[in-house]
Amino acid sequence: MIVKKKGYAIILAAGHAARFGGNKLVAHISSKSLIEYTLTSYLDIRNLLDGILVVINPNNTELKSILTKLDVNIIENEKSESGGMSSSILKALDFFKISRINPHFLFIQPGDIPKIRAEDLQLLLTMHFETHSGIIIPQYNNKAGHPLLISGKLFHDLNQINEKTLGLRGFLANHKAEIYYSQSHNPYILEDVDTEADFERIFSLDT
Repeated sequence: MIVKKKGYAIILAAGHAARFGGNKLVAHISSKSLIEYTLTSYLDIRNLLDGILVVINPNNTELKSILTKLDVNIIENEKSESGGMSSSILKALDFFKISRINPHFLFIQPGDIPKIRAEDLQLLLTMHFETHSGIIIPQYNNKAGHPLLISGKLFHDLNQINEKTLGLRGFLANHKAEIYYSQSHNPYILEDVDTEADFERIFSLDT
């Protein structure tokens, strides 16, 4: 697939993983951390992207150590504890303002969804360029999953999100007419890791 206009991926990795009982994004299965599994599909299509931004809590030094070895930009969100996911998205968008970059599109995905595949991302890109929709969301069995693909034409509105207006969920609710649902054959677009049991279950076929 040829992509003439490129964009970025934003991976949200500044959460506190209270239900996991530890630093889940650096937890390992088969000598690979959870965040590395999540990033694999984006690194596989790196030629189709201008960059991959990973937003982290600045206190998560172990995660930062892993990321410094990968082809990603590390964005530290010092407000992650008080500002929620919205603050991490806004922090990533600040990177574009400061750098005077106007991406054509953005992928947005939490860092704890490890089994999205490169072909899933390529399908969303194809739908983006074919439909010209503002937002592309993958579905499996009529359930919406991840990642989101958001067109650059909606970046101004995306910059207005906050937790008081339900963050990304509120943004999507305000732009229902802009959403195109792309059908996926990958059930793992719905699967995030909240607990250690989730981690073991999701990777049970790989170990």
